[in-house]
Amino acid sequence: MSDQDNGSMVEGGARGGGRLGPFVLGVAVGVALGMLFAPEAGDATRGKVRRRLRGLSERAIDKAEELGGIVADAAEDLAERRARRAASRRGQAAEEDEPLE
Repeated sequence: MSDQDNGSMVEGGARGGGRLGPFVLGVAVGVALGMLFAPEAGDATRGKVRRRLRGLSERAIDKAEELGGIVADAAEDLAERRARRAASRRGQAAEEDEPLE
């Protein structure tokens, strides 16, 4: 192959300039397949997505409330343990301060 032949292929020959056609063909095939295999109309699909999102949002709220209860219980338990520990330390300190007989 000479430089002249090589240049013609790159500038718009069979290999260089035919990139738009396959792209357009791919888009057309994709649209056609999407229309053939779409399970429902757009309105029905959007409604289904809306209902599922509403359900997920309700579940998320329920789980957040449940988690809030768990956190509140844990905080209460921690406060009780700290209070017992502090009382125990005060009792030990009082025993150490008492004179020995």
